[in-house]
Amino acid sequence: MRIWVLCTGEPVPFLPTEAGDRFLRAGKLSEYLAEQGHDVVWWTARFDHYRKTHREIVPNELIDFGLHAPEMVFLDSCGYQNHMGPRRFLDHWQVGRAFRELAPQMVKPDVIVASFPLVELCDEVVAYGKRYDVPVILDIRDLWPDVIYDRLADRTGISGKGLFFPYERKCKRAFRQADRVIGITKGMQGWCYDRWGRDTSKQASDGVFRQFKPRPKNEEQDTSALDAFWLQKGVDLAADVTRCVWTGSIIPDSDGPTLINALAKLPVGIEERLQIIVAGRGSLVAQIEVAAAQHPCLKYVGWIGDAEMNHLLERSHIGLLCYLDRFDFQVATPNKVIDYCAASMRILTNLTGEVKSLAPETDLVVNYPTGDAMALARLLQRVAEEADFRTPCLAAKEVFDAEFDAARVLPDIEAYLADTISVGPLR
Repeated sequence: MRIWVLCTGEPVPFLPTEAGDRFLRAGKLSEYLAEQGHDVVWWTARFDHYRKTHREIVPNELIDFGLHAPEMVFLDSCGYQNHMGPRRFLDHWQVGRAFRELAPQMVKPDVIVASFPLVELCDEVVAYGKRYDVPVILDIRDLWPDVIYDRLADRTGISGKGLFFPYERKCKRAFRQADRVIGITKGMQGWCYDRWGRDTSKQASDGVFRQFKPRPKNEEQDTSALDAFWLQKGVDLAADVTRCVWTGSIIPDSDGPTLINALAKLPVGIEERLQIIVAGRGSLVAQIEVAAAQHPCLKYVGWIGDAEMNHLLERSHIGLLCYLDRFDFQVATPNKVIDYCAASMRILTNLTGEVKSLAPETDLVVNYPTGDAMALARLLQRVAEEADFRTPCLAAKEVFDAEFDAARVLPDIEAYLADTISVGPLR
């Protein structure tokens, strides 16, 4: 099969500057399909969304990364620093335009999988598929533009729903004309029917494919170097404490401030039995560092590579998901859920919805109310005091094996692509 995978905003570990990052959904799918012998082109952006810099690579050209790796195209754009600023919208329009101009010059694929958003890019991809008789699958990853409307309402007090007329038109057109629509949860997939009027008769051919991660390796290996790495970071993995980990985007648009406030409410002496490690980047880091100076149990360790992070998770007990309990998070399963389940960790979170519904009759998910620092402090005290929280969570392993194991999900997606090609365009 000749397959195009389109997704911006993910790391590209093929590049030397991103070699310590891990492949996420589109990148891992592209790598897997190429390893299976398929002809794969992964389209992404030259602008690195996480680092807010342009990658030092030739844009708008097909780049070969070698045997058993996908070819890549880095679509050029202006870049941006503000997530909600006008320059970001210009950037996304430029990415879509770059695809529109370059795609007709390329060898036509048998099928296209495009991550949604970007809105502009998905609209252009569906238009290309219609023009050149190529089946297109949209893979829903985030609920744009509704999340933008929600953030505008938080800042201005005005709903603004439906305000972005170009997005409204493009989303409706893309979801109605795409041959198939998949999502990481049923809630996300259902959103495209309820919100954009996709024909419900297509539900039989649409599908849900979870986020995924390769199964952790159980091979005996020397981990002394990894232990030493963490010791240099001030984290003794042999310490007799309950270890909690929060990793990802450390931003104010989360329930992170509640975690900071909860530390001040912990009873005297409990911090000696508790360690909270925060890893990642974001504008909340300054507040985290101030709190770490006041509370020895809190450690901020910055951005951490994949191997080091996996080692930390394997030797920790509780995974923290400090999100805003918004509608988009309620229908999503963040990547960190998969990471924590893979390491047999329990999850302490304010999220309801999809996350709370995982293994509901077990102790996998422990909830606290969003913004309730006292409730979170009580739970932190509990996990520090009760020995059961230091034991591996069997429900986490079972959920990972059944839902998130890449060895199961990736072949299912590969078979779905083959079926899509055999059926052909459905428009």
